[in-house]
Parts: sequence; C-alpha cells; structure tokens
Amino acid sequence: IMVSHSMTDVSRLCSRILVLSHGSLVADGTPREVFSDTEAIREAGLELPECARLAERLREEGFPVPPGAFTGDSSGVREGGLSMVNITLGQYFPGTSPLHRLDPRAKILLTIALITAVFLASSIPAYALMFLFIGAMAALSRIDVKFMVKGLKPVFFVILFTFVLNLFFTTGGSTLLSWKFIKITDQGLKSAGFMALRLVLLILGTQLLTLTTSPIALTDGIESLLKPLSKIGF
Repeated sequence: IMVSHSMTDVSRLCSRILVLSHGSLVADGTPREVFSDTEAIREAGLELPECARLAERLREEGFPVPPGAFTGDSSGVREGGLSMVNITLGQYFPGTSPLHRLDPRAKILLTIALITAVFLASSIPAYALMFLFIGAMAALSRIDVKFMVKGLKPVFFVILFTFVLNLFFTTGGSTLLSWKFIKITDQGLKSAGFMALRLVLLILGTQLLTLTTSPIALTDGIESLLKPLSKIGF
C-alpha cells in the first residue's frame, strides 16, 4: 500500500488505484481504468502520468492512440510471466538531481556523443573510462547502478549471441583453440569481447537518458533538435 501524489510512480508500481478528493472516493480500478477518465483525475487536482499525457498529445496531433494506452497498467504483462520492473530501458524515474534538471537536448547530444565514442573505442582503457563516466553520471543522478545492471537481463541472450557469433566467425590472428570445425583466434576473442562491451555500454548509456528524462521532455528535446531540418524540407 502506498500513498502518493506522483501519478507516474503510482501507475508504474500499483495494480489497483483509489483516488480520494475532499474525503470522497472518486475513482477505483486498475491504472488503465482510472487514468482513462482524464477529466475525473484533473478534477481531483491530480496530473496524469507522463505516458498518459504523451498519449493525449499524440491524439491531439492526429495519431490513432486508443484511450487507456500508455497508462502504466502492466498487470497483463505480469500474468505472462515477465515483470516490467525487470525492464528498465525506457522507464522514467522522477527526481531533482542535476542530471534530471539538465536540458533534455544536452542529454540527447551527450548520449549521441557517448554512442559515437563507444563505436570508435578500440582499447580496454577507453572502455574502462566510459564505464567510469556512466558510473559517475549514475551517482550524480542518484540512480542505483545495480538497478541499471538489472536492465541488462532482458537482452542478456542478445549480448551472448553476439559474443559467440564474433568469437567463432572472426578470422585472423593466432589460433587459441582448434577442434574439428571449431576455431577460436585471439582476434576473434578480442572482437567478441569488445562487441559485448559495446552493447553493455550502449544499453547503460541510453538507460541514463530515459531514466532521467520524462517522455514528454524527451519528445520536446528531439523535436527542438530536429527543428532546423524543417528549413530544408524535412
């Protein structure tokens, strides 16, 4: 049981919501049911969750977003055996840290710079430096690094598959192991390790962006950065 005025937290953590206004119960149901009645929520003096406001804005722009979409109701997902708590990529956690308050456009550009650096890096010290940078940014944002690492679980097999693919199919260098059709070289091991590190860094880096930037702020930031392209017909 929790009591909160943060509808974003409530929609993410609760399976049943009761809304009280002036001592009276005005709504009772799942996040999808409660946040579908936007007028009742606003009359109670509350704001819709970030995702619900994003859905509302998309409908205003003409996109066919059905009522109740993006309300944070993950009960159906839990029944299927996968908890949304384990999927951290794309989640937003409200906060007042310096990283939360940083202009979304700056965070987007920093993320792009980090992605570029990840693909250009070709040495262990370079990757170690980037891991330290992400750790420092996580500390600045007051987000537990363990929570971010947990976000790697859903893509673990993708990382593992990429590692194995590079390990066995990259040629060149000295042979470390040769058995029948299996051949592992030092170049293949290096390539596999670097590719796995790149994927981990990409996921952790993008997590920092989404965990500290609301969907609406992120959308506004992207729109602002792309605005100059409208002058050349895009």
